[in-house]
Amino acid sequence: MAPSHSRQLLIWTVPTIAVILGYFWYRRKRLSSKTDPGEIVKAVETPPKPVDSGSPRTFSRSLSGVDSAPIDIVIPHKLKATKSNPVVISDEDLDIEIEKIKSMRYNGSIDMRKSNSCSETTTKKGSPKKLSPVMAQTPVEEKAPVVEDGKDERSSANNEVQRQNCERDSANHSPADVMLASPSLSSISDNQSEGSNDSGKGGSDVVTPPPSRSLVPENTNVITIYEFVIPQQLVGKLIGKHGSSVANIKDKTGAHVVVRKHPTNNKLKVCTIEGSQNEIDSALKLIRDKFPQKRFPEVTLEQVSFLPQIPAVSLVPDHLYLKLIEGINNDTIVSCIVAPNHLFLQQPTHPSFPNLNILNGCMNVCYAQANSPMLPTPIPENTICVAFSGDSWYRAVILSQDQTSGTSYVKFLDYGGYVYIENTNLRQIRGDFMLLPFQAAECFLANVKPIGDSGWHDEAYSAVAEMTKTAIIYTQIVDYTDDGVPLVNCYLILGPKRVVFLNQELVKHGYAEWLNCGEEAAGVSVA
Repeated sequence: MAPSHSRQLLIWTVPTIAVILGYFWYRRKRLSSKTDPGEIVKAVETPPKPVDSGSPRTFSRSLSGVDSAPIDIVIPHKLKATKSNPVVISDEDLDIEIEKIKSMRYNGSIDMRKSNSCSETTTKKGSPKKLSPVMAQTPVEEKAPVVEDGKDERSSANNEVQRQNCERDSANHSPADVMLASPSLSSISDNQSEGSNDSGKGGSDVVTPPPSRSLVPENTNVITIYEFVIPQQLVGKLIGKHGSSVANIKDKTGAHVVVRKHPTNNKLKVCTIEGSQNEIDSALKLIRDKFPQKRFPEVTLEQVSFLPQIPAVSLVPDHLYLKLIEGINNDTIVSCIVAPNHLFLQQPTHPSFPNLNILNGCMNVCYAQANSPMLPTPIPENTICVAFSGDSWYRAVILSQDQTSGTSYVKFLDYGGYVYIENTNLRQIRGDFMLLPFQAAECFLANVKPIGDSGWHDEAYSAVAEMTKTAIIYTQIVDYTDDGVPLVNCYLILGPKRVVFLNQELVKHGYAEWLNCGEEAAGVSVA
């Protein structure tokens, strides 16, 4: 039995030992293939040569200024077939090339022809191509510079390093770096940065030259206007027959001569000369030759200036006045008769009219107190105030004042009429008393005037007062005077079927007469 057991043990042991031995052999073979010295090229370091100067020099091999440990360069498997012998560069030569590159970048002494040396060297003819270990990092095969006759492999490697640095710099920098590297711009930028207090954040290296401080000469071709006054009877001599004299002045001097109306005097005209200062002087000389000063002393040619007439603006807003409306029959009543053709009308159908009596009562209570404020002196014109007349206080506007008598000429705004009132009977008006529109609307009867030059008779006043008493009047606007006062036709409603035309009634009773075409009534100037 013992031999059978030994036989089985041997059968099972031999294959196991063979598998173990094969495994160890396979591992040894695999490790030996990985540690092949022909696949890894390490940088060969040579001791630096002593420098002649007394102080030792240190070189930085990094263009960025940060030193790092040597890097093993691994050649890809694709380049194994085309692998050439590595080029050995000494540390001294490498440091010198790095210093050259730094000086070209930072000292502004870059040569544009050197920057293009990469493309120029590829056009030279020479020996077969060699691949540098440094260029082995790029997956695409590139041509190395050709070594000319009489030069060793070290110069070829130096050219290759310079070409690679040029390519790397052109890829990492913008085209503006080339401009900033020129000596002219670099010197300006450096001088500017040294004398500037700016922090340098977000600034530009391009220096803007300071603005010129030279004074601009005056432009004598500026168009100006010169005006002088000339008598009416001499305008024809100035203009000439069919404008020949004015045309002659324009041809000789280039200035335009225009004669226009005088704003205030009908016996004078205003002559306007337009052009440059030289043209105006030449035109004035020609005019003076035409009008000698001894014969025409009234033509002084003295420059005058007419300010534009500014229309008087009322200090009282228009929306405070209750006005008559054009194109309709305004329901009105007469509140005041200044003259038979000069009336003040109220509109009793207006929604604000019932509040007038309430306002009068409030003002009487308010201004009955002795401490109500007086108006300041002197009193400005067009001042809205409260005036005491009869036994009540009314809203009024001051038109003028007499300093000697201490009175003011006022117009009542709610009932109409003009009167002189002592300044002691005038008070400042409260703001809430200005909320109600002024009720009285001033107007003139259209197309009528008093008979003769003596004015209106007393009978005419009495007739108008009698006819308009408690009557509703349909008022129609016909036109306006120069002051904006309406010219109206008044129709008196005296009964259901009785309508009286007030304008015609004055003419019918002999108190007035109709105006001729284009004629104006006395005291009424039609616009």
